[in-house]
Amino acid sequence: MTIIIDVLFLIALVLLVRLFMSFFQPLRATALYGPLVGLTDPLVLPLGIERIATPFRGFFEVNAAVTILAILVVEYLLAVVRRNS
Repeated sequence: MTIIIDVLFLIALVLLVRLFMSFFQPLRATALYGPLVGLTDPLVLPLGIERIATPFRGFFEVNAAVTILAILVVEYLLAVVRRNS
């Protein structure tokens, strides 16, 4: 169970890096952004919520943020189950 929680945390961390990089346009121009999006696209929940433009010429990916929140909730629930068992 600990490995599952660790993997979920790493996925949330990678999605957070994607969210941060998409927020600022200069970070999106780096060579890391393309492969990162390719790696994390299958992990983002397809909720159909539009991206929000930021004053930094980037965008806020609401779908990625909701995915991070969902992963952290599942991780918390797994930790509760592990602690109570």
